[in-house]
Amino acid sequence: MLALAATALEAVLSDHVTRATGDFGISMANPYGEHLATAIDFRIKKPGPYHELTHRLFLACSAAHSSSIQAARGGQRGRARVDWDNIAD
Repeated sequence: MLALAATALEAVLSDHVTRATGDFGISMANPYGEHLATAIDFRIKKPGPYHELTHRLFLACSAAHSSSIQAARGGQRGRARVDWDNIAD
């Protein structure tokens, strides 16, 4: 999650600076590998801070997602209603 987010951010900044867009898969393969290696190293060497960071990111993303769902429901709170029977296997 961290590596992909860092790579996406790097791609957006790179596109903005160079005023060009590229194929994300090709142009960002090396930076993704570097970010992944850094994230794995961070997780191994500092598991507590790694967990805290990923937990905070999860909460921030969940809160943003939750508030967008709430706004889509016209301000009603509660869990999204999912029609499980209509989801293909």
